[in-house]
Amino acid sequence: MRLRNRRLDTSIAFVDARTGEVILNVGLDADGHFLIRFHLYDSGGCPAAESGGISPFPDGVKIHSRDGELLLDVPAELDANIRYHLYNRGGELLTCSDGVCTKMEPCLHMEGWPRQGAASTSPIGTRPDQAHVITASGLNGAAA
Repeated sequence: MRLRNRRLDTSIAFVDARTGEVILNVGLDADGHFLIRFHLYDSGGCPAAESGGISPFPDGVKIHSRDGELLLDVPAELDANIRYHLYNRGGELLTCSDGVCTKMEPCLHMEGWPRQGAASTSPIGTRPDQAHVITASGLNGAAA
């Protein structure tokens, strides 16, 4: 996922559909700077890192779990790919991306801000046995 093609003053939230908890919110402010909020868990469901609210990260941010798994990598450059492994507090994988391909599990709900109609609040995935894979190029032009 890249933010380069997103509109200013918008963000996308990665939400645990089971609990409604926002795991990651990434956006651009009116000046084109990253604003990030996260509450990350490791694959065991243990808290791994928390931003403490929405914050600018002008130098980017990289977070690993205690066992070394990359949980979040947001480079400072807008053209760079964001990589992540997002888990909920139960240790379920919600989504992961190597920066090129993104896998979304049925327990992921995504919200774009500002909201634009019912489509922005629809859960990703409809069946528990269904996972979605999207390439980063498919996300680049997506409206928030």
